[in-house]
Amino acid sequence: MSLFMIIIAAFAIVEMNNLLVVFMMFFLATYQWTLGTFSWVYLGQVASDEGLSMGVGTLWFSVLILSISTNSMFDKMGSAGTFFFFASTSFLSAVYFFFFLKETKGLTRD
Repeated sequence: MSLFMIIIAAFAIVEMNNLLVVFMMFFLATYQWTLGTFSWVYLGQVASDEGLSMGVGTLWFSVLILSISTNSMFDKMGSAGTFFFFASTSFLSAVYFFFFLKETKGLTRD
């Protein structure tokens, strides 16, 4: 995931807009099949009803903050800086998922 974002940032630096759009589409397709949906599925498998509602509320609030702040990030950090920021946060979330979230195969919510 982070590799796609680093490539996108590099294309933004050299202003290769066509390749930037192509790699952004690859990133979005890959993200939606992996980390993008993982937190939603994971919450449904491990959380109680109260925890699920708090987790979904937190995810939606995070999406709201991200959608409000992304435009100003592009203005202040530029395209490359914004993509590098998203690459680093994507990498950190993958590390967190790998080390701190338990395997749910064959387990029940009880």
